Amino acid sequence: MRHRLHGLLPALLCIAHAGWASEIVVDVLDASGRPVPDAVIYATSDSGKAPPAQHQPIYVEQKNKTFIPFVSVIPLGTRAYFPNHDGIGHHVYSFSPTKTFELPLSDKENSESVLFDKPGVVTVGCNIHDWMVAYIYVLETPFYSKTDAGGQARLGDLNPGEYTVHVWHPGITKDAAERVGVAAQDPASLRFSIELKPEYFWRPLRPETEETY
Repeated sequence: MRHRLHGLLPALLCIAHAGWASEIVVDVLDASGRPVPDAVIYATSDSGKAPPAQHQPIYVEQKNKTFIPFVSVIPLGTRAYFPNHDGIGHHVYSFSPTKTFELPLSDKENSESVLFDKPGVVTVGCNIHDWMVAYIYVLETPFYSKTDAGGQARLGDLNPGEYTVHVWHPGITKDAAERVGVAAQDPASLRFSIELKPEYFWRPLRPETEETY
């Protein structure tokens, strides 16, 4: 029996190894070599196979006349809430083709949610405070992340295979994508250098003298 088990162990280890998932580590820099935070990173599998996405609701909060977070990335079919913590009137809206919506002007914590049922980018604004803007990227793939303050993101739980990795940012001038192979247990790494428009194009300047309402 001992010899039979000894012979089975290598085969069992090979089967387990084949099922292990890995990750892709992505660094995003601007044209000057500085890290780019808030860049959306997502991957599509060349095989077309992917696990179902988890549809947890997200919250884009209104604090200090600012939307937090500035960029959100969600799977298709996710609901978003826009709670108002300022105690003053905000009028949240979007005219984006991906999702058009309007929430009533309120100084309360609005309990209404918005269902994002089409893929693409949604720009969110406030009709009262023009500098308030946020972006929601709705994806059909479950493999996504967002770069941190150091410009790095990790895509995890990937099965071995070929993937196309995409980068998007509110200020990006041209789509960026690259194919990469992922092996079991061995993380792949990519570095993107992207060109950004001037910041006022995608993050409106907050006036020095603000409205009191």
